[in-house]
Amino acid sequence: MDLYHMAGRCGVGRAFGLKNLKYLSVRGGGDIAIADPAGLARAREDILRLAGASPALMGEHGLANFGTGSLFDLMDARRMMPTDNFARTHFAPAARLNAHAYRNRYHPLRRGCESCPVSCLRLSGDGRPLPEFDAMSYFTALIGNDALELAMRATDFCACLGLDPVSAAASLACRREITGEDLDPERVLALLLGMGAGEGPEAAAGRELSGGASRYAASHGRPELAMAVKGLELPAMDPRGAYGLALAYAVATHGGSSLRANPISHEVLRKPVATDRFSFAGKARGVKLAEDAAAAADSLCLCPHLLLAAGMEEYARAYAAATGLPATGGDLLAVGARIDYRERLINAAWGFGVASDDLPARFFAEAGSAAPDIPVPPLPRKDFLAARAAYYRIRGLTPGGAPRPDIAASLGLSCPDGLPRSEALESPEALGDHVPGTGDSAGALLAARYAAKLVRAGLCAAGREGAGEPLFAVQDAEICFSREGDPRAPVAKAVIRELGAAALLLAEPVGARQAAIFELAREALAAAGLAVGSAGELAVGPAVEPGDCETRTFLHDLPVVRGLDARAIARALSRRKGCIVLEGGRALLAAAGSVSPEQPFVTASSMVFACFVAYFSRHLRDLRAGVVMPSARRERFAVIRAMLAAEAARLPHTEPRLMAGPFEDEAAARAAMCEVGRLVVEQGLVDSTFGNVSCRVRALAESAAPPDAAGAPRTTTWAADAVYAVAPALAATPVTPGELLLISQTGSALDELAGVIDACRFDGASCAGLTASSELVAHRAVYDGGPARTILHGHPPFAVMLSMDCDKLGCPGLGQCHRACSTPRGLTTDAGLYVPIVPGEVGAGAFGLCNTLPPALTQDGGRSAAIVYGHGLFATGERDFRDAFATLAGVERFCRAEYFRRVDALEALRAGGK
Repeated sequence: MDLYHMAGRCGVGRAFGLKNLKYLSVRGGGDIAIADPAGLARAREDILRLAGASPALMGEHGLANFGTGSLFDLMDARRMMPTDNFARTHFAPAARLNAHAYRNRYHPLRRGCESCPVSCLRLSGDGRPLPEFDAMSYFTALIGNDALELAMRATDFCACLGLDPVSAAASLACRREITGEDLDPERVLALLLGMGAGEGPEAAAGRELSGGASRYAASHGRPELAMAVKGLELPAMDPRGAYGLALAYAVATHGGSSLRANPISHEVLRKPVATDRFSFAGKARGVKLAEDAAAAADSLCLCPHLLLAAGMEEYARAYAAATGLPATGGDLLAVGARIDYRERLINAAWGFGVASDDLPARFFAEAGSAAPDIPVPPLPRKDFLAARAAYYRIRGLTPGGAPRPDIAASLGLSCPDGLPRSEALESPEALGDHVPGTGDSAGALLAARYAAKLVRAGLCAAGREGAGEPLFAVQDAEICFSREGDPRAPVAKAVIRELGAAALLLAEPVGARQAAIFELAREALAAAGLAVGSAGELAVGPAVEPGDCETRTFLHDLPVVRGLDARAIARALSRRKGCIVLEGGRALLAAAGSVSPEQPFVTASSMVFACFVAYFSRHLRDLRAGVVMPSARRERFAVIRAMLAAEAARLPHTEPRLMAGPFEDEAAARAAMCEVGRLVVEQGLVDSTFGNVSCRVRALAESAAPPDAAGAPRTTTWAADAVYAVAPALAATPVTPGELLLISQTGSALDELAGVIDACRFDGASCAGLTASSELVAHRAVYDGGPARTILHGHPPFAVMLSMDCDKLGCPGLGQCHRACSTPRGLTTDAGLYVPIVPGEVGAGAFGLCNTLPPALTQDGGRSAAIVYGHGLFATGERDFRDAFATLAGVERFCRAEYFRRVDALEALRAGGK
């Protein structure tokens, strides 16, 4: 990749090593003509904004700060760290071998690919490559080593010798288990020298290992101890802790690799939404779609890490702008599907079949290392086989995993005659045909759950005749629905099949939100010279463009479709995450997802919020600008206002009773966070899975050097050998008692916080908080700079509306208000509370709210609330959540009343001027 880092995951490296080939030099030249430079700049800005909002990429513990080593703590905390050749899944000394330890000892320099905002590679201060995550884990936990310097030297050896560190370390671990010999530092380095150069005191053993773990284990009569698939050693994530990952390993065309499909994104990192990592339900289609996306990304020369932030929707816009060729996200996925099928044709020609699409037996027979709240049982064999059979059907393969001529032809590929087939590979047990459809019922239950959540939130109605209730369609191997007999089911079925998506939602909002969405969509059509038409029309051009933060970051705009037409809806959803459908004088929302029903649920509820805010904000803005409104529009606003007042009258008006603080232990703080999170959702102060909550609480004393399995601390003795000498490891440093920052995980629903609260250390000695909210940095800065002990963040709609209301109509900074407003703004409630309004984007970056929000909440001894432009309200408490919730609710009540006071004042001013 460069002078310091190698391209890995290509096997041990023996094929090139035998040719004495250590690197390939590739140099490009010439200019590329960009078809639409302005469009490419906009697409790039969208992608970078999403990257900045990603905790895994740009967060406090993300790849931009610590490189890929940021995953090390998280894998151990989730009991997914391969230890002792995958015999265990937890390594006791891990806490002192993490990315923070490397930072403290080696003072790393950031490196990365050209123009990459993440720059996930690291060099030590003396110019040596720091191990990436897999090498960090494998040269420590996998081979039973507890010294940083050995991992450093081993990685450096691999770089110099042309060895893949993952395959090299996995081969060493396999040998260690087979022979029972410990791997002291001198032997590790000698074996690597033997593997790469066939020289040194371990030349013979090294040459034997240079063929990889599978060949080595087979030659010693223990093939089951090679932790590999299709001969390629597995990466440093144990599949017993993530079932989608297990399936991805097994069916990957490249062998034991996570580069083609990485379900860790949703099973552990919670992006785009979280899924149950101990379930195969829905994972077959998710793996297939992820493989297609990864193949398309490879063809676009995209880093797979960036798929943690932006998706095919955003990259299709960049591709179209760069090339001038029209493209949607669906088009890119189709390219990826063709690439994957081509690779499977190649594999089949070489004899790979269903027997190759499997995992080592250890994972089905042995449990991992459990934690008190994390059992790690063996993988359920029957469920795995059923998921693999479902994957074959979805991918268009035979029951034996072989390519089909008809599918190949549909992709423009030829399927050679005479592909090898074996009756032994087609046995019913091997195919798992005796366990059909295990995920279908789970998918239906999940769909019904999210339909109920939309109803419970008051966004949709329940029990209505016809098409009123939300309808989810979930597709894995088969399609199932959240409710039977819905007249929209045929359309939903056609759309989800056309998209190949995992989930689809058709939902009809109710009340004032229904009316607001319909008005925005109708006016978008009118602005395009179109009228609300009947079903069957295919016009998709117009779109609603809200200006709130979530739309700007995640949704971009909302296409409008005329009529409940499957082809038109599919076209819109191939370009955007959701669209508005006008049907029979009503507005419906359509949204799709590639992972689970939670994706369209999040999209639809976010669309409702965005349109509600957009409708009322536009009305106030037009009044300020003196726009002449037709009487019909004013009348419709009055109707919607009355509907809203009736809905508000039905909300509870009594002050809730919340747990009193300060909280002396972590359990009490977590319980209080769950309690206030549910209340924020019930009171309508946050929609979707946005918003977050945190608490500062004292932590128990702990040691950074946990004992090993025998109970004694692990130590390493080093010999002063001239060739293999390395520096001694750092002495274990005990962590003094301090405080923890408890914060809701990214993408978590505030009314379902149990089990999804991260404990982040104030001393910054662990990256286990990698899954914490994207606003962790802002929360930490507020705690560091003021007296707050709790923070509550919601998206109350009228507070967001007023944050976007400004009387400087001719301001030269219009259009950049959300990033860099230069005018100090705020509002003062009836109770005399001053609430500043600040700009700031989600996540990190120069314009991130992590830079703008903390000063607003910490100045003058600490303020109790601040609003981020177009985003939401942050409220603090000095003891518990009682004051924070009262502030959040009180400011929103004031903002609702103030909004209509401003509307009435402007209306009166206009009437008086006539």
